[in-house]
Amino acid sequence: MILILVAISLFFHNCHGTPIDCHYEVSKLRKELQASVDSEWFVPFNGYKYKLTQPANWTEARSECQELGGDLATVGARDSYARRIIWLRLGKPIAWIGFNDLEREGEYTWIDGVLGDRNLDWNDDEPDNAELLRIGVKQERVGFSFYDIVLGDEDCGNLYQGKLSDEYCADTFPGLCEKKVN
Repeated sequence: MILILVAISLFFHNCHGTPIDCHYEVSKLRKELQASVDSEWFVPFNGYKYKLTQPANWTEARSECQELGGDLATVGARDSYARRIIWLRLGKPIAWIGFNDLEREGEYTWIDGVLGDRNLDWNDDEPDNAELLRIGVKQERVGFSFYDIVLGDEDCGNLYQGKLSDEYCADTFPGLCEKKVN
C-alpha cells in the first residue's frame, strides 16, 4: 500500500495538466497499481481477472476456481483477442476453460449457459473428440501400412496454443479461473 501511495504522490507531483486531468490520471494509476498488487490475478481490459489453478482434472480445476469466487474462464475464453492476451500474459499455458460437450456429444456449451457453435476459434484439427494413435505395420513388397486407433472420448474444453481444444476430462492441466472485477 505504501508503494501505491508513493507512486501516486510522485505522479501527482510531476503532473502538469489541469487538476481534473491530473485527478483522472491518478485514479487510473491507482487502479492499475492495485491490480498489480493483487499479483495472483491478471486483470486485462474486459472487466474480469484471471489466474491459474494447480494442475488438476477439469472438475477439480472448476471446483478450485469456484472456491476462489469465480469459475473456469468463459467470457475471456470466447473473445479471441482477450483470450490471446490472457494466454500470453499467463505464460502460454495449456489450461482448462469453461466449456464442454458432456451433456451431448459434439454440442459444446459454456458453463455460463452460452451455447457454443462450430465457429469457435478451434485449434487445428479440433475438436477431434479423441487422440489418434497411428500404428505402422511393415508388409513385404508394400512397405508400411498405417492404422489409426481411436483412444477415447474428449469432452472438456481447454486452451492450447491460445486456441480452443477438446481434451479428456481426467487429464491434468491448470484451470484458467475467471472472476468479475469488483
